[in-house]
Amino acid sequence: MCSPVERRLAGLRELLQGPGLESLLDVLLCLYRECSGAPLRRERSVQQFLEWATPFVTKVKEMCLRREDFELLKVIGRGAFGEPCNLPALGCIP
Repeated sequence: MCSPVERRLAGLRELLQGPGLESLLDVLLCLYRECSGAPLRRERSVQQFLEWATPFVTKVKEMCLRREDFELLKVIGRGAFGEPCNLPALGCIP
């Protein structure tokens, strides 16, 4: 039999597999961005959160995929939100 603590830890591990971890990172980045705004930044608890999260958020932003990380085959349009492009198929990237 598993103890309640072991069951909870197993449940947390299950939640973090797959899209769960990506979702948590997105939520953290969004919360950081919202707390960085001028009105909220003055509150002490928000300042403490920003001090704690800044190194982690900086590292996550450095590791995120960017346009330069892809081999662009062809720009297929231009719009207000960006340029849709053709990329090689997933299996073709070395």
